[in-house]
Formats: sequence, C-alpha cells, structure tokens
Amino acid sequence: MEPDFFKYDIEELQECLRSIDRERYPERVAEIEQRLKALLAEEAKRIEAIPPEERAKIEKQSRNGSYLIIFICLFFCTLFLYTGEIPLRHSEDVTVKESPIMFYALMVFFVFMAVWQALTIYMNRFK
Repeated sequence: MEPDFFKYDIEELQECLRSIDRERYPERVAEIEQRLKALLAEEAKRIEAIPPEERAKIEKQSRNGSYLIIFICLFFCTLFLYTGEIPLRHSEDVTVKESPIMFYALMVFFVFMAVWQALTIYMNRFK
C-alpha cells in the first residue's frame, strides 16, 4: 500500500524527504518533491494575497513578541546574577557557588536567546 502524499502537510513532506531511502523509492521521492513544490507555491500565493496593512500588523506583533522575549531574558539574567542562584522546578537550585559551570551555562543560554531575538528583529528590517 502506497502512502497518499496529498494528505500530508509541508512539514510532513519535508520529513518524508529527509528520511526516505532515495535509491529504493525514487518514484516516491519525485512524487514528494512535486507535491511539496505545489504546496509551497500555494503557501506563497496565500501569503502574497494578504493585504499590506495586515502583513504590517502581523510583523509588528511578531516584533513586539521579540521585544518581550528580550526583556524577559535580560530581566531573568539580571535577577539570577543578583541572587546568585537559578531556581529549578524538579531539582535543587543551581547556584554560583555550588555549580558555577551550570550557572554560567544557563546565563549564556538566556543571553543567547536575547541576542537571537535582537538579530531577528534587525534582519527582518531588511525584508
């Protein structure tokens, strides 16, 4: 029984394309690629059909969400540095004295998330 790729969405088709044995099923690979190309074209048309005002509103909401993530990450970094500990839900707190490597690794993670969001905002300005 062959899979019906018309029931698959874009993510599922991309996963199929990554995991399929290309030598064993070349016809399925071609079918997946064709279906994926068609779905991506439909998605592009759908996005182009969004009025510019609505698109600007969506982009502003996305940017506001990114600002919120930056604020939260930097707030928690400041809080954790001030207290010297990071409370965890199901285990002991990570403190600077007891586990400095883990403490600073988590701090780097929060800073990385803030920088990532800032870069996303910056790069989206040029679209």
